[in-house]
Amino acid sequence: SLKGLTAELGLQEHVSFLGFRRDVPVLLRALDVFLLPSLREGLPLSLLEAMASGLPSVAARVGGIPEVLGEEDLGRLVEPLDLEKLAEAMLELAALPPERLEAMGSAARKRALEEFSAARMIDGYERLYQDAFEYWRTHRHPESKGG
Repeated sequence: SLKGLTAELGLQEHVSFLGFRRDVPVLLRALDVFLLPSLREGLPLSLLEAMASGLPSVAARVGGIPEVLGEEDLGRLVEPLDLEKLAEAMLELAALPPERLEAMGSAARKRALEEFSAARMIDGYERLYQDAFEYWRTHRHPESKGG
């Protein structure tokens, strides 16, 4: 249905349906801005990959997206299904000078690598387990304190 809509709107030269890809990092390097107009998300890995690739993003304000983009100027957040604001945000970023987009992308990359790296996730889980164990150790029933 999306291919049919693309043809109906005469956008075949501007829209590509690439299917499953193993070369996503290569594709991301070809972009100026990443767009994620999701209606529902948890922690979107696609957004983290785009940010780690140095791309500013336009994304819907759903799920974990606002947390990922943070308060810094790493892109634009819009309300889900607000197509007018989505288009405005894309046009706004497209009109920025290349050096401004590059600075936003560099800041996005820094945030993705520092705040959402595998090492940081492992550290967080380790702290969680240590805290849970400490709580268990100090709050278990007196009859089980012997071992």
